[in-house]
Amino acid sequence: MTISTRTKAAALIAGAVCVAGPATASLANGVGGDDSPSYSERRIPGPAGAPVAGSSMRTMAALATKPCGATAHDRSVARRISSRVNSPNLNGVNGDQVACARLIVKATKSKGLGSRAAQIALMTAQTETGLRNYTGGDSDSHGLFQQRPSQGWGTVAQTMNPDHATKKFLSVMVEIYGSSWKSKPMGQVAQGVQRSAYPDRYAKEQGAARVILDALWGGSGGGTPAPSNPYEPGKICGTGYKVIDSHAIGKAGRAYLLYNASNGRNCVTTLKSGALGKKSPVSAFLEVKGQRRTTDAGSFAYYAGPVRKAAPGQCVKWGGSVGSTKWASAFGHCG
Repeated sequence: MTISTRTKAAALIAGAVCVAGPATASLANGVGGDDSPSYSERRIPGPAGAPVAGSSMRTMAALATKPCGATAHDRSVARRISSRVNSPNLNGVNGDQVACARLIVKATKSKGLGSRAAQIALMTAQTETGLRNYTGGDSDSHGLFQQRPSQGWGTVAQTMNPDHATKKFLSVMVEIYGSSWKSKPMGQVAQGVQRSAYPDRYAKEQGAARVILDALWGGSGGGTPAPSNPYEPGKICGTGYKVIDSHAIGKAGRAYLLYNASNGRNCVTTLKSGALGKKSPVSAFLEVKGQRRTTDAGSFAYYAGPVRKAAPGQCVKWGGSVGSTKWASAFGHCG
């Protein structure tokens, strides 16, 4: 019998004392629907523990953490990006949080998965622990992802090891989704792996995870940081705009789609990742279905855009170019 997340969460509230509210709900069926193999039939671990991140300061302070081993480079990265890392669970980052993120990125690369997988893993760890390697949590949960040994995630030592914990998370993600994790909404993918009683929290960490990933993906093992674009999508588009999607334009840059909930408008900007400060061809475009495409193109030192348009109840296509490399989405983000 399938038990809904809400029903299971209510039962847990009544019968358990948790770190951050109800423990995560266990879904009997897989993510593919009622006809898909169940999690237990596929030998997929049970749900992770309830998030520590977002708990009271007293609760979080009472839990010990195992440092991820911050280097001078990690501390340098933290100083450089901290002001741009803002989400429900992160108000800036310190050296150890960057070190934990670096280990997540490194583990993702070692599994041969791309930056999207790393961003999903970062979003999950931000939601569960705020990128802190906790030695405890809800029930028997541990580590960056609050994985539970009793649910098949590994031994206590393994769940506390960022490399093992990340690779286990990613292996379960691939087992559940096959290759569809590459196209499904990132928050939905994270929820499918963790099976949280708080399914909407993961997506809210996407923008902050992108900032951290952009700082680490090019070289997650230390050394001199590569020059980074001093501009950020939210400031380019203006107050109230939040990143809801992004896509690499080869290695030359990245296009960002943002949304302002207060006025219902979308915004697109393309940021360069190379030849910074030197004017070169860059473009950004936004097309509302049924309307003419709007493009900002020219020779720019850092970015193209912002391109803003209202699209109430309509699908949008967006993208851009840096030099001769182009990328365009299909119509999506409807409504």
